[in-house]
Amino acid sequence: MYRFFALFLALSLLTPKVNAQAITVTNPSFEDTPKHSKIHTGWSNCGISTKKPHDVLPEDAFQVTQPPFDGRTYVGLVTRDNDTWEAIGNSLSTSLEQGKCYGFQLALAKSSSYYSVSRAKNLPANFVSPVRLFIWGTNGRCGFDELLAQTEVIDHYDWKLYSFNIKPMKDSYTHIVFEVFYPANTMLTTNGNLLLDAMSEILPIENCENIVDVSNFSDRQSEMSLITLELP
Repeated sequence: MYRFFALFLALSLLTPKVNAQAITVTNPSFEDTPKHSKIHTGWSNCGISTKKPHDVLPEDAFQVTQPPFDGRTYVGLVTRDNDTWEAIGNSLSTSLEQGKCYGFQLALAKSSSYYSVSRAKNLPANFVSPVRLFIWGTNGRCGFDELLAQTEVIDHYDWKLYSFNIKPMKDSYTHIVFEVFYPANTMLTTNGNLLLDAMSEILPIENCENIVDVSNFSDRQSEMSLITLELP
């Protein structure tokens, strides 16, 4: 709770706001009972319907032992070597309005171990290839209407807090979707993983060029006073 309050306060102070309230999702800290192939409370499985959903982590079955960034659990998304990958979605408390700028933050990491079975070879495999994250706006429970943001390749094992500035251009959106994807494209399908935790509130900002940069969290037990915020 202290982390979310501090993130909200930091964004409130360091980014200009328009007259609109913060936008929230249900269960932003991805809390639930740890279990593989389980959909988090408040979230939807937006991956391929014929494949198992994402995982509530940490969980012994995959040997994923990374402590959470916030709370007790987080979400794990994987890409597979058979040209399939995972995604999750959530409804927004208020729509992202077309043409307006918003900012929010999300903690990301990669697990050094994520053991499962290769879908292409039907053999044990460690899903540790790096991946990227795509962030979509949509007007249904799951959808990929407009790509709002994407990361570079995530290849670090420690939690890092990423700041995203988004501006819907095609439409206004009632839902947000997080999709994990291969480093390059589907011509080279790999077994990879991405861990997500601690989504902040989405705040309106005046200018999408004013990006709030949050330094890495190297100590999950530290207080928010150890976080430095800088504007470019």
